[in-house]
Amino acid sequence: MAVPTLHSQRPTAHFTAERNWINDPNGLIQLDSVYHLFYQHNPNGPFWGDMHWGHATSRDLVHWKHQPLALFPDHNYDAAGVFSGCAVRVGDVVYFHYTGVQVNTPVSGAQGRPCLAISRDGLRTFEKHPANPLVAEPPAGVGGGDFRDHSIWREADGWHMAVGASIEQKFGAVWHYRSDDLVKWDDLGPMIVDDAPARNGQMWECPDFFALGNQHVLLTSPIPLAKTISMVGSWNGRTFTPAAAPRTHVYGGCFYAPQSFWDEAGRRIEIGWLWEKDQPQNRQPHPRGWAGAMSLPRVLSLADNGALLAQPAPEIERLRRDERALEAATQDETVLENIAGDYLEMHVRLEASAGGRAGIAVRRSPDGAEQTRIICDFARRELWVDRTHAGSGTDDNADPCPLPSAGDAIDLRILIDHSVLEIYIDGGRACWIDRIYPARADSIGVSLFAEAGIASLQGRAWEWAE
Repeated sequence: MAVPTLHSQRPTAHFTAERNWINDPNGLIQLDSVYHLFYQHNPNGPFWGDMHWGHATSRDLVHWKHQPLALFPDHNYDAAGVFSGCAVRVGDVVYFHYTGVQVNTPVSGAQGRPCLAISRDGLRTFEKHPANPLVAEPPAGVGGGDFRDHSIWREADGWHMAVGASIEQKFGAVWHYRSDDLVKWDDLGPMIVDDAPARNGQMWECPDFFALGNQHVLLTSPIPLAKTISMVGSWNGRTFTPAAAPRTHVYGGCFYAPQSFWDEAGRRIEIGWLWEKDQPQNRQPHPRGWAGAMSLPRVLSLADNGALLAQPAPEIERLRRDERALEAATQDETVLENIAGDYLEMHVRLEASAGGRAGIAVRRSPDGAEQTRIICDFARRELWVDRTHAGSGTDDNADPCPLPSAGDAIDLRILIDHSVLEIYIDGGRACWIDRIYPARADSIGVSLFAEAGIASLQGRAWEWAE
């Protein structure tokens, strides 16, 4: 199947590399009012492999400037790739803990180990530590290929580190270490081991652990589920106990490996990787010459009931232009004549009579042959995105998102950035993020539709502009 080459497929507000492949965000930090985004990057092609750390900077979380590559695979302990990790600041020094992967061998396979690089000059140069790898062997029962990705935080007794792991390749886990100097680490055992691999995956990579309010939050991306799960619970300094079963952090089937950090305003900011849903298989190059994007920066908080909330950082509102009111009702479908585009935002309240099913179509062609349908089923209390006629890329039949509030109406914030669709539900109590690739240049319309009963919509909309 030919891949459309419309320029509009490349996101604008969502960070992408200048060319080639990107995946996990790494080392997120704000230093002297400048935001730094590091990320997994293959500089040699638009496909997974040969992992380096790319680097970009921003003063507003909206406009990013590409910087030279930060970390390279140039030692024996990371010759097979400089993989995911995090950043912490101590005075004027920034410590980057990353996963160094040794060259594969027939006996051991890929071996991931915690490694350290240090920057002393404002993140212009990076020096790898002579003690690398910092942990010589994974814990007993954890394979070398199932021990990677780091989250580090400070407590009264020193530095703590969470590492993604799998126990006997069966149970997802996060391993716990402590250090006085960010170099020598003591093994404190697992901080959590999951007991439901069929539901929560068998290997918990990319852990992100932090205090939020009077609770602690753990995010992790389980293999093979291809999604991120979140848990809110209690921390006793050694182990983490979730208050409830893990929940899907973002629905839609393309958001993965998020990382968060505290910015200078005291906000917990999160960015996740959005993969391409039309990426060729078997690690083949993407014909567009680039692959992968980052989510919008999202502010994490806790609701009064302890639920984890996420909303786009307010800085995104700087893109808004030409506000207009939206209001419509239909028993079938009606095109919203006063809003159209592939780079816009809508805040709407969607309602369906008598628990019916209704929705909003975006990136819609005038004849409706090509469109992406956001569907709310109020009887079943579910939202999902129908990509059947959205363009190229497979429709992955992602799990529906439960509606977080009762009744026959829901508040939606819809953000369209060319090939990225982000939907925030009921004030950020749930979220759906998707990738769409319309083949037609005229697929820019928006409509309200009803599949059962009467649908109505009220709200506001803006076109976006740089």
